[in-house]
Amino acid sequence: MKVTRVNVDEKIIAGICIRTNNKKAKTDITKLWDEFYTNDIVNKITNRLKDSFIYGVYSDYKSDFNDDYTLTAGLEISRKDIKKHNTIIIKKGKYLLFENKGSLPNVVIDTWVYIWKYFEENKDIKRKYSSDFEVYKNNKDIQIYIAIK
Repeated sequence: MKVTRVNVDEKIIAGICIRTNNKKAKTDITKLWDEFYTNDIVNKITNRLKDSFIYGVYSDYKSDFNDDYTLTAGLEISRKDIKKHNTIIIKKGKYLLFENKGSLPNVVIDTWVYIWKYFEENKDIKRKYSSDFEVYKNNKDIQIYIAIK
């Protein structure tokens, strides 16, 4: 798995969201993504950026990954369209980028397991728990960005 330190500019993501935690995540996240695709949310987000990928954004952490958080499934839009949709802002800052390839949804699950282990083994790198996000470029490539201090 490839891990890279990167700087990310602010991004505005419009979509649908849920409040969950890792104890309920498997059921809740499956429902969220089912709703996203079943209700054709991609085509309901007007004025999305033409080169936007699909995003899964983790935000509003109660404390850390062991507690409640919000997950938004959506697409990137411009700031001028922020009032037209339910939005979340990916905060500008330093991130660790984890890149992996494989079949969905297993590649996502495997990558998160790797991320949790990575931070257990690299205690000098601290997560911010501000906004973390997944980028789905296609059905095999996943990028997960974790905000760091």
